[in-house]
Formats: sequence, structure tokens, C-alpha cells
Amino acid sequence: MAYNALGLMRFADGGAIGVGAGSVKGLFDYQTTDAAAAVEAGGYFNAAAPILPVGSKIFASIEVGSATKLKTYVVTGNTGTVVTIAAQTTA
Repeated sequence: MAYNALGLMRFADGGAIGVGAGSVKGLFDYQTTDAAAAVEAGGYFNAAAPILPVGSKIFASIEVGSATKLKTYVVTGNTGTVVTIAAQTTA
């Protein structure tokens, strides 16, 4: 499968770093039937680049309808056309 814009929803603003465009980070919910490997593949969220500033968090329900599980991601890079994410890790 591929990224589906209908599955991504910003449900809250996170904290802000600095001022101006992209300073407020978002909290997003994402629902998909895709497996984690697909979501974590390079370029999966590229179509959402205009709304995913670096530092935003994505709470993803993956494999919905079969082996549903929750994974949390952080947007680690956004060039305006290419979005990179990383799975949550403990610090």
C-alpha cells in the first residue's frame, strides 16, 4: 500500500521552538492497513511534507484490521518535499 492522506489528522499543537513557519510542532494520528516496514520506508510521508514540521509526532495505528498495533514516530527531517521519520526510542 501507500500513504493515504485521509488517514493522517493533526489533532493538537505541540510545543513551539522559535517563531515563524514550522515553529509549532504538531501531534498527528495516522490510521493505515500498511505494515510498519512500509510506513518506515523512505519517502512514505513525502506527500504530507507541507504539514509535517520537524519535531512533530505521529501516533500510528498500523495493520488496522489484521494485527493492529500502535507505533509512535517523530519527524526528523523535512526538506519541503522529502520527509524522514524515526520510530520512538527510549532516552
